Amino acid sequence: MTTPGLRDLLLLEIALEVQLSPRGGRAAIRVEHPHWEDNRYCRDVIIVDVATGRQHRLTRFAACEQMHWLADDVLAVRTSDGSPEGTQQVHVYDGLVGDGWQVTQAEHGVDSFEPYAEGIVFLSRKSDDPEVEAREERFGTYVHVESEPGRTAAYYVDLPRLAEHERARARASKDEREVLIRPEIELSALLEQPLAIQGVVASPAGDAVYVNARPTDELTTWRESSVHRLELDAGAAVEEFIRRESARKSKDHDAGIAEESDQRRERRDVSYLGTAAQLALPPRAALEAVSPEGDRLLISFPGRDTLVSTNTELWVGERDALLTATTAEQARTHLRDVTAGVDQACSSPIWHEHGIDVLHAESTRWAIRRLDPDGGQPQRVDTGEVWCHVSSAVPFHTTRSGQVSFVGGSASAYQEAWVTTEEGTRPLTQLGEQVADWDLGEVRTISWTSKDGTEIEGVLRLPPGFDPSVKHPLVFVVHGGPTWVDTEDLLPMTARHYYPGVQLAAQGVIVLHPNYRGSLGRGLDFQELNVGNLGVGDLWDLESAIDHLDELGWIDTERVGSMGWSQGGYISAFAGIRSDRFAAVSVGAGVSDWYTYAISNDIPDFTRDFLGIDLFGADRSALVESSPISGLDGADTPMLIQHGAKDQRVPLSNAMELYRGLQERGVPVELFVYPDFAHPVTRPREHHAVLHQNLTWFSHWLLGEELELQGPADRE
Repeated sequence: MTTPGLRDLLLLEIALEVQLSPRGGRAAIRVEHPHWEDNRYCRDVIIVDVATGRQHRLTRFAACEQMHWLADDVLAVRTSDGSPEGTQQVHVYDGLVGDGWQVTQAEHGVDSFEPYAEGIVFLSRKSDDPEVEAREERFGTYVHVESEPGRTAAYYVDLPRLAEHERARARASKDEREVLIRPEIELSALLEQPLAIQGVVASPAGDAVYVNARPTDELTTWRESSVHRLELDAGAAVEEFIRRESARKSKDHDAGIAEESDQRRERRDVSYLGTAAQLALPPRAALEAVSPEGDRLLISFPGRDTLVSTNTELWVGERDALLTATTAEQARTHLRDVTAGVDQACSSPIWHEHGIDVLHAESTRWAIRRLDPDGGQPQRVDTGEVWCHVSSAVPFHTTRSGQVSFVGGSASAYQEAWVTTEEGTRPLTQLGEQVADWDLGEVRTISWTSKDGTEIEGVLRLPPGFDPSVKHPLVFVVHGGPTWVDTEDLLPMTARHYYPGVQLAAQGVIVLHPNYRGSLGRGLDFQELNVGNLGVGDLWDLESAIDHLDELGWIDTERVGSMGWSQGGYISAFAGIRSDRFAAVSVGAGVSDWYTYAISNDIPDFTRDFLGIDLFGADRSALVESSPISGLDGADTPMLIQHGAKDQRVPLSNAMELYRGLQERGVPVELFVYPDFAHPVTRPREHHAVLHQNLTWFSHWLLGEELELQGPADRE
């Protein structure tokens, strides 16, 4: 058995997503692996025959971000070639071979897409805006903060007609090609005003497309969400569009008009496309799914209030009743909470013939639960000895007939793509062969009692050959969120991209991922324990874990560290400054000052709602009590800080304030800024740097090794 190095982890191929074809005979599996020379992650698609296990790669070294089956042997994939100048476009693989047929030509790329009727609906940012262009002609370039209308548009392209169009273009002369019309219509032209469209849901009945939107692109307008039903006969709308545009182009061409004016385009009638209606729904509502028959809607919104910290529930209502409701209060009377029997935050719903499948955390595992839209008792989907892993936005998939596929693993098994059958759950991949000879230590769930009596859970990685009679160093790896959870994964994403738990465990360090108060998986009451108590309660949970492991005789309390990203970075900073129990900490993209954070980030409501205060009121005691920077005068814990220069979720000013403050007081501190990144780091070489910096930092402060922050990249 061997211990993997940092690059060994980065070079692993990981399953991200699996989708079964409509009849379940084939599986499309999206996998990720690095392209080291180009410093990017490739996301490719593998096709597997479910019955025989035979597989072939559909793409190579691409950047596939989304996929949908259009038929049992036709797959649509949103992808690019991965180059910096490449844009995401939708390609259709008919017969599951070849290079794919590019069916979109969006100038700014495709943000997402859904199958609908005989084509696809896709979202893309509009390339022209007459109002903005006119404004720039007069005043130059500026941005009206939080007031610019959203410019994401929804389009429909008819695939059979597109094939005819491309054949006609191939046969046509140059002049003839100029009057040929691409069978693509803008559905969002039916909306009364431009909106920032966040997603579309296509009715399986083929009668409507639902649009989830907010007024502007900024997250500050998230509470002003709206849901719109665009009712249309897609084929008839495209046919009429082609007829009208062909007549207009022929007329303009004969008259010598080179380009239609903005004014004429704005005056054009679009009523033939269909009709648009906004649903009168409660605040924060979004449409999640439509029943297979198209007659019922699944709506998500928080029934209690609109605070950031409040979970959304899933509600089912009759489509016609919701369309006729004139107020949110009236709509509420037609909705039933189908997640009432599940004391967890449910996500990723898929409505099929046998119910609505959702994902939720359950202690330190992810579970798939089948909800009854008619109000019956929810049932857990049996996934055998493995459980779902959340590696992408699509952690599982259910066919219309109810067959489930998912990416999953366990505390001892590397994550694979799996399918559920009548005989049980079986793997579709053998990616675990990559780690078969690695000694990764033992991964298990533990629990302890916090200082206020609350039971806290965490996932422990014990060193290979763990000896409980020996006192080991301890390092916390604290997850972000705070509404998230660390699960019993053999090799979680954090271990592969940010925090070298495997390498530290190989040096005798115990690694603990605490699911501090506010985490998922323990019920809604537990999830809200950190509201109004950020930092303070989190530190209780970490310090009580130290006490628990000390009582077991497993740790050396003089050699304890903490590291984490985002909320995990904030908690690590708070622990390093407000506690004397830590020998070193690492702060990744963490908040240092809640006031500085709230006035400069893209989600100011987070601070207001979680701390329950008026940010600009006279009483800022909650801000002071919960901010790491407020305890700076007593700080002496060495601190490594890592931050993206383009981060708007936690702006770089937080890192700079913390760095300067510790410098002024003579506390050992190092700051690494990643110029090309926002909140997450997303490229393999920079992930290597993050891992290396953390490994050498804790190897120095906990194990007494030389500090080599700029040392050899393969120091392991």
